[in-house]
Amino acid sequence: MDRCNANLFNPTYLLNIAHYLLLFSLASSCLHLTELRLVDGCLREEMQALLRFKQHLTDPSGRLSSWVGHNCCHWKGVSCDNRSRRVRKIDLRNTFEDRLFDDYADDYGEEWDEAAYEESCLGGKITSSLLSFKHLSYLDLSDNNLPGISLLCQLQSLRYLNISFASSDGVIHNCFFNLTNLKKLDLSGISFSGHFPSELAGLESLEHLDLSHNYLKGKIPKLIGNFCNLKFLSLEDNTLDGGIQELLSGFSNCTNNRLESLDLSINEFVTELPASLGVLTKLQHLHLEGNSFWGSIPTSVGNLSSLKTLNLRGNNMNGAIPESFGQLSELVDLGLSQNSWKGIVTETHLMNLTRLRHLDVSTDQPMSLIFSVAYEWVPPFKLYTIDITNCSVGPAFSVWLQWQTELSDVTLHNTGVSESIPEECLSLQHAKLVNALPMEEPVKWRLPSSMESVAQYKGSTCGSIDLGDNKFTGSVPWWIGSNLSMLSTLRLRSNVLSGHIPHQLCYLPYLHILDLGDNNFSGTIPKCLKNLTALTVFPYNNYTMPTYYDVQTSVVSKGSELVYYRTALEWVYSIDLSSNNLEGEIPEEITSLMSLGTLNLSRNQLRGRIPQKIINLRWLETLDLSHNHLCGQIPQSFSSLTFLSHVNLSYNNLTGRIPLGNQLQTLDDSSIYGGNPSLCGLPLLTKCPGDDTPNRLPFPSSGAGENKNEGDEGMLWF
Repeated sequence: MDRCNANLFNPTYLLNIAHYLLLFSLASSCLHLTELRLVDGCLREEMQALLRFKQHLTDPSGRLSSWVGHNCCHWKGVSCDNRSRRVRKIDLRNTFEDRLFDDYADDYGEEWDEAAYEESCLGGKITSSLLSFKHLSYLDLSDNNLPGISLLCQLQSLRYLNISFASSDGVIHNCFFNLTNLKKLDLSGISFSGHFPSELAGLESLEHLDLSHNYLKGKIPKLIGNFCNLKFLSLEDNTLDGGIQELLSGFSNCTNNRLESLDLSINEFVTELPASLGVLTKLQHLHLEGNSFWGSIPTSVGNLSSLKTLNLRGNNMNGAIPESFGQLSELVDLGLSQNSWKGIVTETHLMNLTRLRHLDVSTDQPMSLIFSVAYEWVPPFKLYTIDITNCSVGPAFSVWLQWQTELSDVTLHNTGVSESIPEECLSLQHAKLVNALPMEEPVKWRLPSSMESVAQYKGSTCGSIDLGDNKFTGSVPWWIGSNLSMLSTLRLRSNVLSGHIPHQLCYLPYLHILDLGDNNFSGTIPKCLKNLTALTVFPYNNYTMPTYYDVQTSVVSKGSELVYYRTALEWVYSIDLSSNNLEGEIPEEITSLMSLGTLNLSRNQLRGRIPQKIINLRWLETLDLSHNHLCGQIPQSFSSLTFLSHVNLSYNNLTGRIPLGNQLQTLDDSSIYGGNPSLCGLPLLTKCPGDDTPNRLPFPSSGAGENKNEGDEGMLWF
């Protein structure tokens, strides 16, 4: 055998040949990848695909301005695998504002900037260039305006897909249900209509499914045993009806279901809550509000040992609250308001709720639900907020409440409290005790001195005090002004408070809502009110109240009691001292509060003239000085208050001609000047002297400037 043939059977020789072949293969692969890959580590093919994708988009805000150069892995919203350098993640979600902020704005008086939102959206269309990304696992195009989402069905490698509020195609293409690798699918807010897609049962790897804010209708089909990996499910804000037993059956056959959050709120479910609800033993958040559920809460709710949030507000629940509630040791937020609960709540219902912080319960039928606990019982929780309406709280409630030393917001409406609320319970950052006393037993309360020490402790955080509409007597404690340095709202309206208005209130730099109306205050209006810094500059971003729920305060403005919520309170600037026994003149110093929107001094014993410098209150919308003893002429400067929309000067001793021009021209209701026998001029029927002279006109005309006669007292022509 020659040497060459001998090598064919030499193991070392064969190993060397294999080694060279492997090196050649790797070298060829590297040469191929070098052709695709740019020098700085981004695959040329995928970079070009991204640029083609960008060409079909409109980007008015320039969000894709970083998509230049060669390294696409460093472009904004693009992430690559560290080893292969292939694009694995594209995140182009719109972060302008919360997508539901426009609804919030309508509810709370904020202004939604639609133009700015549209400017932030990506537009155009989704093109097939995205199909070049064979290894793409994460895609987020949410809160944009991108039709053509059906193309995304071909991205079989996706594990995360979020196109919420990104398109309004109105249909969900069946091909989406072939993306069997998906772990998160968010199709909320894309105007998807029709019935609940049973094809979803095929996505057995799903951990997060969001179909909220669509137009789904009908019943939920049986999805037995297919959602065993699901942790989050939201069907909020659809028109689904029937029951939820079929949905729960999708978890009952799982040996270990993993669902942690279930949101079925704002639908049309009409059913009792089934006992099978107890199978969701890992559940942490359950939202069922805004439906038509009825009956009692099943006792199986006690099995939900991990539950932190339970929201049943706004249903037709008309049964009892089971004692098994006492087993929910992780519960933090309990919302049971706007139902028709019956029965008794005892210590057993509450005994293990050590983490409870928010309690909200009300009934449509007054006193059908009774809180009955023993005097000696010590609650295991420290609540931040309490809202109890139409429920009987029993004789030991004041002792029960005394342990709640961390309260920030309290509403007790028609609760039938039959004893005084203890002083310790009034140590609140934001308190609202509305109709807490039964009408047949009007117990008088005092603002307790023990609040002073609490005020010293919480002065840096207290944003609002609302103790209006109660039976408080005595004077306003001086420490409210001295210790609550961050106070922005003080409402003590409709009590039986008396004495002078303490000058300490004048030195609260953030105070912009002061309502002491409908009490028995006497003395003069403090001149030092000019020191309320927040009312001297406009616009002014006042201190925002810390809150867990919808903080609200009512303000008498424009002749009506208006309710302001949340951050809308930051833009209310109001002083109301009406319906008291205040005497003396209106201090001219009050005209330095240039940002005032509402000034109500009506129904007092005020005398003297209306200050000439009232023109400084250029943002004033509401002015009520009625039912006093004011005299003299109405300052002509009134006509320069261009924001005035509600004025009441009735029942005083005002004299002379009513000013004309600008905003006053639109206030043609004669009743706002009634009860002043010596007033004349429109809109009253009483003519002023000289009104019949041919050159005198009751209203300004286009040629009025030519007839100007500055020598006429009380007359200014325009």
